[in-house]
Amino acid sequence: MTDNTNPWRIVDRSDASPRCPFCESALTEVHRRRLGHPFGDGETLVYLCPSCSKILGFGHAQVG
Repeated sequence: MTDNTNPWRIVDRSDASPRCPFCESALTEVHRRRLGHPFGDGETLVYLCPSCSKILGFGHAQVG
């Protein structure tokens, strides 16, 4: 039998400010760069810290 209870609670906080895992700067904004179409349809997106320019993550967006 599987336990379906969720151990995490989601709390919306307007005063929370994430920090860059590399330079520890408060992230009040994140820079995004579009890298064209290397993975078929759509664009690859790279998200960067505005303070140290290290990569925070990748995404994919459909075009059109």
